[in-house]
Amino acid sequence: MFLSEELKLRCHQDADESTYLELCILFYESAASSIFQPHLLRVFSVLLMSESFSEKIKGITAADVTFINLLKESEFSCVSQVAVQGKTCVMKMYHAVEKSPADPPDREIDNFTCESIAYQRLKAKGLCQQAVVPDFYGVIEQINPKKWQPHLKKFLNDKLRPNAVLIEYIPNICQINLSTFSERRIAKLHAILRSIHAAGVYPGDPYPRNMIVQMDTDRVFWIDFDRAQTSSEGSITERQRQWIQEEDEMMGEFVDFLKADYQDGKSIVPGPTITHIYDGSSTPVMVSTTPSGD
Repeated sequence: MFLSEELKLRCHQDADESTYLELCILFYESAASSIFQPHLLRVFSVLLMSESFSEKIKGITAADVTFINLLKESEFSCVSQVAVQGKTCVMKMYHAVEKSPADPPDREIDNFTCESIAYQRLKAKGLCQQAVVPDFYGVIEQINPKKWQPHLKKFLNDKLRPNAVLIEYIPNICQINLSTFSERRIAKLHAILRSIHAAGVYPGDPYPRNMIVQMDTDRVFWIDFDRAQTSSEGSITERQRQWIQEEDEMMGEFVDFLKADYQDGKSIVPGPTITHIYDGSSTPVMVSTTPSGD
Protein backbone atom coordinates (compact mmCIF):
# COMPACT_ATOMS: atom_id res chain seq x y z
CA MET A 1 0.00 0.00 0.00
CA PHE A 2 2.11 2.87 -1.28
CA LEU A 3 1.51 6.10 -3.15
CA SER A 4 2.41 6.12 -6.82
CA GLU A 5 5.51 8.08 -7.84
CA GLU A 6 3.26 10.47 -9.80
CA LEU A 7 1.16 11.20 -6.73
CA LYS A 8 4.24 11.68 -4.54
CA LEU A 9 5.54 14.24 -7.03
CA ARG A 10 2.22 16.07 -7.16
CA CYS A 11 2.12 16.24 -3.36
CA HIS A 12 5.11 18.59 -3.49
CA GLN A 13 3.89 20.81 -6.30
CA ASP A 14 1.95 24.02 -5.84
CA ALA A 15 -1.78 23.43 -6.17
CA ASP A 16 -5.01 25.26 -5.47
CA GLU A 17 -7.52 23.87 -2.98
CA SER A 18 -9.53 21.94 -5.58
CA THR A 19 -6.36 20.17 -6.69
CA TYR A 20 -5.55 19.51 -3.04
CA LEU A 21 -8.89 17.73 -2.62
CA GLU A 22 -8.29 15.76 -5.81
CA LEU A 23 -4.94 14.62 -4.43
CA CYS A 24 -6.61 13.59 -1.19
CA ILE A 25 -9.05 11.39 -3.09
CA LEU A 26 -6.23 9.89 -5.16
CA PHE A 27 -4.42 9.13 -1.93
CA TYR A 28 -7.33 7.15 -0.57
CA GLU A 29 -7.93 5.35 -3.86
CA SER A 30 -4.29 4.23 -3.81
CA ALA A 31 -4.78 2.34 -0.55
CA ALA A 32 -5.39 -1.38 -0.75
CA SER A 33 -6.24 -2.43 2.79
CA SER A 34 -9.41 -1.79 4.78
CA ILE A 35 -7.67 0.24 7.49
CA PHE A 36 -5.02 2.86 6.73
CA GLN A 37 -1.61 2.39 8.28
CA PRO A 38 0.36 5.01 10.24
CA HIS A 39 3.37 4.95 7.89
CA LEU A 40 1.30 6.82 5.29
CA LEU A 41 0.68 9.79 7.59
CA ARG A 42 4.01 11.49 6.92
CA VAL A 43 3.49 11.53 3.16
CA PHE A 44 -0.06 12.77 3.54
CA SER A 45 1.03 15.50 5.95
CA VAL A 46 2.88 17.10 3.03
CA LEU A 47 -0.53 17.84 1.53
CA LEU A 48 -1.89 19.34 4.72
CA MET A 49 1.18 21.49 5.24
CA SER A 50 1.49 22.52 1.57
CA GLU A 51 2.37 26.17 1.06
CA SER A 52 -0.59 26.46 -1.31
CA PHE A 53 -3.12 25.20 1.23
CA SER A 54 -5.43 27.90 2.60
CA GLU A 55 -5.10 28.63 6.33
CA LYS A 56 -1.73 26.83 6.13
CA ILE A 57 0.24 25.72 9.16
CA LYS A 58 3.63 24.34 8.18
CA GLY A 59 7.05 23.49 9.56
CA ILE A 60 5.91 23.60 13.19
CA THR A 61 8.48 23.81 15.99
CA ALA A 62 8.00 24.43 19.72
CA ALA A 63 8.88 28.09 19.13
CA ASP A 64 5.89 28.43 16.78
CA VAL A 65 3.36 27.32 19.41
CA THR A 66 2.01 29.56 22.17
CA PHE A 67 -0.03 27.73 24.81
CA ILE A 68 -3.11 29.74 25.80
CA ASN A 69 -5.18 27.39 27.91
CA LEU A 70 -5.26 23.75 28.95
CA LEU A 71 -8.71 22.52 27.99
CA LYS A 72 -8.74 18.89 29.03
CA GLU A 73 -6.42 16.12 30.22
CA SER A 74 -7.03 12.38 30.28
CA GLU A 75 -4.96 9.23 30.37
CA PHE A 76 -5.08 9.19 26.56
CA SER A 77 -4.53 12.80 25.49
CA CYS A 78 -4.00 16.42 26.39
CA VAL A 79 -6.11 19.09 24.69
CA SER A 80 -4.96 22.71 24.63
CA GLN A 81 -6.00 25.98 23.08
CA VAL A 82 -2.90 27.27 21.31
CA ALA A 83 -1.75 29.86 18.82
CA VAL A 84 0.29 28.35 15.99
CA GLN A 85 2.12 30.90 13.86
CA GLY A 86 -0.46 33.41 15.07
CA LYS A 87 -3.54 31.29 14.36
CA THR A 88 -5.71 30.18 17.28
CA CYS A 89 -6.54 26.50 17.15
CA VAL A 90 -6.90 23.38 19.27
CA MET A 91 -3.95 21.06 19.65
CA LYS A 92 -4.88 17.56 20.75
CA MET A 93 -1.79 15.57 21.74
CA TYR A 94 -1.91 11.83 22.33
CA HIS A 95 0.10 9.40 24.39
CA ALA A 96 1.48 7.06 21.73
CA VAL A 97 0.40 3.43 21.85
CA GLU A 98 2.98 0.70 21.47
CA LYS A 99 1.83 -1.93 19.00
CA SER A 100 1.21 -5.44 20.30
CA PRO A 101 0.51 -8.81 18.63
CA ALA A 102 -2.62 -8.89 20.79
CA ASP A 103 -4.09 -5.82 19.06
CA PRO A 104 -7.33 -6.54 17.14
CA PRO A 105 -6.52 -7.03 13.45
CA ASP A 106 -9.64 -5.25 12.20
CA ARG A 107 -9.46 -2.12 14.36
CA GLU A 108 -6.98 0.70 14.83
CA ILE A 109 -6.47 1.38 18.55
CA ASP A 110 -3.99 4.27 18.49
CA ASN A 111 -6.01 7.42 19.19
CA PHE A 112 -3.78 9.70 17.12
CA THR A 113 -3.96 7.40 14.12
CA CYS A 114 -7.74 7.07 14.46
CA GLU A 115 -8.37 10.81 14.70
CA SER A 116 -5.81 12.08 12.19
CA ILE A 117 -6.83 9.61 9.48
CA ALA A 118 -10.53 10.32 10.09
CA TYR A 119 -9.96 14.07 9.75
CA GLN A 120 -7.89 13.56 6.62
CA ARG A 121 -10.76 11.65 5.02
CA LEU A 122 -13.38 14.16 6.19
CA LYS A 123 -11.27 17.02 4.86
CA ALA A 124 -10.82 15.30 1.52
CA LYS A 125 -14.56 14.68 1.23
CA GLY A 126 -15.43 18.32 1.95
CA LEU A 127 -17.02 17.92 5.39
CA CYS A 128 -14.62 20.37 7.04
CA GLN A 129 -15.45 22.93 4.37
CA GLN A 130 -19.16 22.38 5.07
CA ALA A 131 -18.47 23.22 8.75
CA VAL A 132 -20.19 20.02 9.90
CA VAL A 133 -16.98 18.94 11.66
CA PRO A 134 -14.15 21.16 12.92
CA ASP A 135 -11.66 22.21 10.27
CA PHE A 136 -8.46 20.17 10.21
CA TYR A 137 -5.13 21.95 9.82
CA GLY A 138 -2.62 19.11 10.01
CA VAL A 139 -0.49 17.03 12.35
CA ILE A 140 2.69 17.38 14.39
CA GLU A 141 4.53 14.07 14.74
CA GLN A 142 7.26 12.68 16.98
CA ILE A 143 7.18 15.60 19.43
CA ASN A 144 10.05 15.88 21.91
CA PRO A 145 8.26 16.80 25.17
CA LYS A 146 11.50 18.11 26.72
CA LYS A 147 11.40 21.00 24.26
CA TRP A 148 7.77 21.83 25.08
CA GLN A 149 8.05 22.34 28.82
CA PRO A 150 6.37 23.10 31.13
CA HIS A 151 3.27 22.29 29.07
CA LEU A 152 3.98 18.62 28.31
CA LYS A 153 5.00 17.33 31.73
CA LYS A 154 2.53 14.45 31.41
CA PHE A 155 4.48 13.12 28.42
CA LEU A 156 8.02 13.17 29.86
CA ASN A 157 7.94 9.56 31.04
CA ASP A 158 6.31 8.13 27.93
CA LYS A 159 8.25 5.40 26.17
CA LEU A 160 7.22 6.72 22.74
CA ARG A 161 7.09 10.32 21.57
CA PRO A 162 3.62 11.87 21.32
CA ASN A 163 1.85 13.08 18.19
CA ALA A 164 -0.79 15.80 17.83
CA VAL A 165 -3.54 17.03 15.54
CA LEU A 166 -4.34 20.70 14.96
CA ILE A 167 -8.01 21.52 14.49
CA GLU A 168 -10.36 24.47 14.48
CA TYR A 169 -10.99 26.37 17.71
CA ILE A 170 -14.76 26.92 18.04
CA PRO A 171 -15.96 29.15 20.91
CA ASN A 172 -19.31 29.38 22.70
CA ILE A 173 -20.70 25.92 22.13
CA CYS A 174 -22.88 23.41 23.97
CA GLN A 175 -23.63 19.76 23.47
CA ILE A 176 -27.07 18.76 22.20
CA ASN A 177 -29.56 18.11 25.00
CA LEU A 178 -33.07 19.14 25.94
CA SER A 179 -32.04 22.73 26.62
CA THR A 180 -30.48 23.07 23.17
CA PHE A 181 -32.93 20.82 21.34
CA SER A 182 -34.79 21.70 18.17
CA GLU A 183 -36.18 19.49 15.42
CA ARG A 184 -33.90 21.16 12.90
CA ARG A 185 -30.76 20.72 14.98
CA ILE A 186 -31.25 17.05 15.79
CA ALA A 187 -32.23 16.23 12.19
CA LYS A 188 -29.11 18.04 10.98
CA LEU A 189 -26.90 16.12 13.40
CA HIS A 190 -28.32 12.82 12.17
CA ALA A 191 -27.78 13.88 8.56
CA ILE A 192 -24.18 14.85 9.36
CA LEU A 193 -23.52 11.44 10.88
CA ARG A 194 -24.77 9.82 7.70
CA SER A 195 -22.45 12.05 5.67
CA ILE A 196 -19.57 10.99 7.90
CA HIS A 197 -20.50 7.35 7.30
CA ALA A 198 -20.76 7.98 3.55
CA ALA A 199 -17.19 9.29 3.68
CA GLY A 200 -16.09 5.92 5.05
CA VAL A 201 -15.60 7.04 8.64
CA TYR A 202 -17.17 5.19 11.57
CA PRO A 203 -16.86 7.51 14.63
CA GLY A 204 -17.50 4.75 17.16
CA ASP A 205 -18.57 7.25 19.84
CA PRO A 206 -22.12 8.46 19.00
CA TYR A 207 -22.93 10.19 22.27
CA PRO A 208 -24.42 13.65 22.96
CA ARG A 209 -21.06 14.97 24.20
CA ASN A 210 -19.85 14.77 20.59
CA MET A 211 -22.92 16.45 19.03
CA ILE A 212 -22.37 20.17 19.31
CA VAL A 213 -24.34 23.41 18.84
CA GLN A 214 -22.71 26.82 18.52
CA MET A 215 -25.40 28.96 20.06
CA ASP A 216 -24.63 32.36 18.52
CA THR A 217 -24.48 31.01 14.94
CA ASP A 218 -26.75 27.94 15.28
CA ARG A 219 -24.01 25.87 13.67
CA VAL A 220 -24.28 22.16 14.52
CA PHE A 221 -21.44 19.70 14.07
CA TRP A 222 -19.75 16.52 15.32
CA ILE A 223 -16.45 16.30 17.20
CA ASP A 224 -14.00 13.76 18.58
CA PHE A 225 -12.81 11.03 16.22
CA ASP A 226 -10.13 9.42 18.37
CA ARG A 227 -11.96 6.08 18.24
CA ALA A 228 -12.92 6.35 14.58
CA GLN A 229 -12.28 3.60 12.06
CA THR A 230 -11.73 4.72 8.47
CA SER A 231 -12.29 2.32 5.60
CA SER A 232 -10.44 2.31 2.31
CA GLU A 233 -12.13 4.12 -0.55
CA GLY A 234 -14.59 1.77 -2.21
CA SER A 235 -13.63 -1.33 -0.23
CA ILE A 236 -15.58 -1.28 3.00
CA THR A 237 -15.70 -4.64 4.76
CA GLU A 238 -18.88 -6.36 5.88
CA ARG A 239 -17.87 -5.83 9.51
CA GLN A 240 -17.36 -2.11 8.94
CA ARG A 241 -20.72 -1.94 7.18
CA GLN A 242 -22.31 -3.54 10.23
CA TRP A 243 -20.64 -1.03 12.57
CA ILE A 244 -22.03 1.86 10.52
CA GLN A 245 -25.53 0.37 10.38
CA GLU A 246 -25.61 -0.17 14.14
CA GLU A 247 -24.32 3.34 14.82
CA ASP A 248 -26.99 4.86 12.56
CA GLU A 249 -29.67 2.84 14.36
CA MET A 250 -28.32 3.99 17.73
CA MET A 251 -28.46 7.60 16.57
CA GLY A 252 -32.03 7.10 15.34
CA GLU A 253 -33.06 5.80 18.75
CA PHE A 254 -31.39 8.76 20.47
CA VAL A 255 -33.22 11.19 18.17
CA ASP A 256 -36.56 9.53 18.96
CA PHE A 257 -35.94 9.52 22.72
CA LEU A 258 -34.83 13.16 22.76
CA LYS A 259 -37.89 14.23 20.74
CA ALA A 260 -40.21 12.28 23.05
CA ASP A 261 -38.68 13.78 26.19
CA TYR A 262 -38.89 17.27 24.72
CA GLN A 263 -42.55 16.81 23.76
CA ASP A 264 -43.31 15.45 27.24
CA GLY A 265 -42.03 18.70 28.72
CA LYS A 266 -38.89 17.25 30.24
CA SER A 267 -35.86 19.46 30.13
CA ILE A 268 -32.35 19.74 31.38
CA VAL A 269 -30.35 22.36 33.17
CA PRO A 270 -27.55 23.38 30.85
CA GLY A 271 -24.12 23.09 32.34
CA PRO A 272 -21.60 25.89 31.91
CA THR A 273 -21.42 27.09 28.33
CA ILE A 274 -18.74 25.16 26.51
CA THR A 275 -16.07 27.67 25.60
CA HIS A 276 -14.27 25.31 23.25
CA ILE A 277 -14.90 22.00 21.60
CA TYR A 278 -13.67 19.73 24.37
CA ASP A 279 -15.37 21.20 27.45
CA GLY A 280 -18.52 19.79 28.98
CA SER A 281 -17.98 16.16 27.99
CA SER A 282 -19.49 14.71 31.15
CA THR A 283 -23.15 13.70 31.24
CA PRO A 284 -25.29 16.63 32.50
CA VAL A 285 -27.68 16.35 35.46
CA MET A 286 -31.40 16.07 34.67
CA VAL A 287 -33.40 18.98 36.12
CA SER A 288 -35.76 21.62 34.81
CA THR A 289 -35.12 24.60 32.55
CA THR A 290 -36.61 26.24 29.47
CA PRO A 291 -35.85 24.42 26.21
CA SER A 292 -34.66 26.47 23.25
CA GLY A 293 -36.70 26.71 20.09
CA ASP A 294 -35.76 26.51 16.44
